[in-house]
Amino acid sequence: MKHGLGLLFMIFSMTGVWAQTQSFSLDEAIEYAMENSYMANDADMEVQKARRLVKKTLAQGFPQISASGNYTNNIEIPVQVVPAEAFGGAPGDFVELRFGTQQTMFWNANLDQLIFDGSYIIGVQGSEKYLEISKNINEKTKIELREIITQLYAQVLVTYENYDVLAENVANLEAIYKENKLLLENGFIEQEDLDQIEILLSQTRNQLNYMERYIEITEQQLKFNMGLSTQADVEFTTTLEEVTSRSISASIDSSDFNLEYHIDYILSKDDLDRKRLEMRLAQAKYLPSLSANLNFSQNSFSDSEFNFFNESGQWFNASYVGVNLRVPIFTSFMTKNGVQEARIAYDQAELNTERTEEELRLKKEQAIADYQLALDSYQTALRNLELAKKINDREAIKYNEGLSSSLQLAQTQTQYLEQQNAYTQAIFNLVSAKSNMDKALNQTGK
Repeated sequence: MKHGLGLLFMIFSMTGVWAQTQSFSLDEAIEYAMENSYMANDADMEVQKARRLVKKTLAQGFPQISASGNYTNNIEIPVQVVPAEAFGGAPGDFVELRFGTQQTMFWNANLDQLIFDGSYIIGVQGSEKYLEISKNINEKTKIELREIITQLYAQVLVTYENYDVLAENVANLEAIYKENKLLLENGFIEQEDLDQIEILLSQTRNQLNYMERYIEITEQQLKFNMGLSTQADVEFTTTLEEVTSRSISASIDSSDFNLEYHIDYILSKDDLDRKRLEMRLAQAKYLPSLSANLNFSQNSFSDSEFNFFNESGQWFNASYVGVNLRVPIFTSFMTKNGVQEARIAYDQAELNTERTEEELRLKKEQAIADYQLALDSYQTALRNLELAKKINDREAIKYNEGLSSSLQLAQTQTQYLEQQNAYTQAIFNLVSAKSNMDKALNQTGK
């Protein structure tokens, strides 16, 4: 029993450890996502695949060695019919002959070596370029992932704030409703006044119930994009005020905006380089190719017994070395059209690079303008919230002094709630605009 209780206690202890709440600040959430998210892991695997492709392409130019073997047992040796005249017989007669032995064994080893092939040289360069592109796509994925986590983290915090505001408003309306129910029972107010408050209370409760469900959804979205189980118990420690402060304090500096270092421009240049290599690959088909091979083989024959590996077994050697030259002469203009097709694709990539350059400049200006608008909207929402709070506080004083009705108090509290929601939404818009601007300026992570 002691051992059983000890084992049970150990299981409960381990379960408690596994069920521990994980805490993440915004920076920690981003760092965790960079290592564990589905997006990041998939991008890392693409880089690993590209590295293997480079090695596989290089290996095609190294010696290729193969071996094969064969054993044949002729249950009945085929009959060949030949003119009997060749063996001194009468003209027109035929002799039945059997050639070969009942059992034969054969094996050979072959070595092939590529000496020159223009397609191989371009192929190696292309695989190395593919590796470089995969690394750049991986970098772009990390930039986009940082943006996603930042915005989802802010969304979770905004949802928390909206829930707290709604819960506070529900509590206030419930208190007002109870007071007015007593006033109605004592004949101080009419039933219509109480009904109006009940409508406001019902609407606010519905909003609170929805927000409670929405909290779970936003948390699961964030955990999913971080690479966590959606059922994991997680606490997010960075406050909404800290996230807001980070979005406001950062100054806008576009003076060091350089297209050459922007990941989208780099990827467009990568595509241009890839199309150039494809054009060179098409042109390389005009060139000859040269390879060499070396072969060694052995044959052995037996009439009845399987004695190939005995002392009586006899093996006959054969070997050769060869050089293969292939010169393309005429391909019905297939190669020519392939080169022209690749050249058009290269011209398209060149045009796309120019377009990307202009688009990135435009996105930079648009992102800065959106951030300025979001910052102005946040400051306006903050002022409106402060005004709504003052109005609500004055209305509460008037209500306590009997100078205002409960319905008026409920309406000012609802107005204050609406401004609070507008304020939290303005915070989210500000964080999103800041994140988008960082991406447009290629300053993500600074």
